[in-house]
Amino acid sequence: MLQATHILATLGQLDTAESKLNTVRALIKEHTPANTSEETVALELFLDFEDANLSWLRDDNREAVLKKLEMALKKYTPTLKESPSRYSYEGLQIRRAFILADLGRWKEALPILEGITSPQEYREGVAFYLGHCYVSGKEYKKAKPYLVEALKLGLPPSLEYRAHNELGIVYFALGGYAQVKIELRKRSKVQNLHT
Repeated sequence: MLQATHILATLGQLDTAESKLNTVRALIKEHTPANTSEETVALELFLDFEDANLSWLRDDNREAVLKKLEMALKKYTPTLKESPSRYSYEGLQIRRAFILADLGRWKEALPILEGITSPQEYREGVAFYLGHCYVSGKEYKKAKPYLVEALKLGLPPSLEYRAHNELGIVYFALGGYAQVKIELRKRSKVQNLHT
């Protein structure tokens, strides 16, 4: 049921995912002894992670989502840095970096994203946000390959729109004026398809 929650969230069925998450929470509370075994900690971590992830996917208040992620990181850091939980740690850090970047705090997001060497999920998002951070820092040559990669990997419409926009900024800064026009057309096409 835990994996179903994650899959439903990924598919955009957020209400159903939240319902399943609440069902799992109730079952765990009802059937798990009050202790801090590794299994219990892992379950709590997954639930906190999915809760923050659903809030992020719903576009809830970014500051509130960031606070949830930071609380989970603080609460579970010793457990998270150990294998096999390191992927959960990376997942929390990835989402934290995305939110920091969306809040305009790209200087905080950049080292987190640069430290992710082989993301297990959201590769396209990591590439986009790396490009976004480099554009924010006016490092256009560094931004370009990440934005191109993000678009090749496929992005949700809201990020695809932003990626074309930021790639247009990169081409403009680097003197590729013909490419700017192409990216702006692609951006408009994405916007028209999803409005």
